[in-house]
Amino acid sequence: MEQFSLLHPQNSKAEYMELTKEAQNDLSIEYICEALSEDEYERNSIRQILTSITCDEEVIAYRCDVFDDFLRFPKLREDLTSMLEKLADLREIERFQKDAEASSLWQLVNRLREMDGYVDCITQIKTTLESIDIHSRGLCELRDNVQKIYNESGFETLKSDIVDTLAKAQRLKSITLGVNLDALLRPKTVGVVSLNDKEFTDSGILKRFMKFANNNSELNHGNDVSGFLSFHPANPSTSGFGLGKVVTGAQQDVNQVYNSSLTGADPLSDALKKVVSDILRRTVNDIKAMLNKYVNINGYSFVMLMPEIVFYIRFAELVEKIKASGVPICKANVLPTSERKYFAKNIYNLKLGIKKASGENLDIVTNDFDFDDNRRIYILTGPNRAEKQR
Repeated sequence: MEQFSLLHPQNSKAEYMELTKEAQNDLSIEYICEALSEDEYERNSIRQILTSITCDEEVIAYRCDVFDDFLRFPKLREDLTSMLEKLADLREIERFQKDAEASSLWQLVNRLREMDGYVDCITQIKTTLESIDIHSRGLCELRDNVQKIYNESGFETLKSDIVDTLAKAQRLKSITLGVNLDALLRPKTVGVVSLNDKEFTDSGILKRFMKFANNNSELNHGNDVSGFLSFHPANPSTSGFGLGKVVTGAQQDVNQVYNSSLTGADPLSDALKKVVSDILRRTVNDIKAMLNKYVNINGYSFVMLMPEIVFYIRFAELVEKIKASGVPICKANVLPTSERKYFAKNIYNLKLGIKKASGENLDIVTNDFDFDDNRRIYILTGPNRAEKQR
């Protein structure tokens, strides 16, 4: 899937060249991009495709056939347009995945969201491509690819597991920790007792503390807590016993706790946050590994098709508007380069077609051109400022 493209066949050896600024201006590339989309991301994507050109006949025929399918099937465009939002979401989630500072749970939730969106996209494209009579090599190969991914990855079961796991992760509101103390009552190791779907309230904590402070019998005997997962040493990089740097000086009547350099909060809170993140990271990584085994494909590989899909959809929409205005448009029949022939009927400047489709009252005069062994050069003449269209 990583190497698949709707713009060129797989293993294509085509060579590309970049249009010069002068050529882009002559072809009204910027005007065309603005007519195709109001979205800056889409315009940039389309401009990049339009300005990287090739004379490879296989690539040109490949694109013509794919575009013909997009033009013939409004349902294909409608379904893929609704999917563009999901693809954009996957693109944003991929950026979060690269955030090394994000918490383990945050990364897990984003991974679940990414995979959920990926499953939805694959399922939607599979359903759409199977429901219409596509002919192009590009879309047929795309259909075969998504069918293979869908059938080999157990998507129905995976979808159910993702929804269930994501729901559980999003219900997490609090964590119960168990702290082991040394002989001097300093925190020694910390473990997660339970993950809870309700928050602790200040009044509840205060009530339990006051009850313990007034009743020595509340001290539990033993350590029979079945919910413990594992214990980890307190963070030595923060202090000697993991809860912030505590100093005592001759000129101080009370202990002073330095503010944390991490967040400005008290070291106790920062240390606990780090302990929780470190402990949960192992559990989160186990879940992520399980998900990767289920579908060992990065969602970003599918997002790479997004600019190409946008390209075809927007041009198909524009072509329909131009045809509706009465201006002719047809699919090109690509001849081998070796024949060195070009035949065209009713040629006109695309910029004029866009203006007419936008409602301008224009009388477009079309021309016919035949280039072959008998005719190699045409000369367009006329006085300056005479509205000659290149």
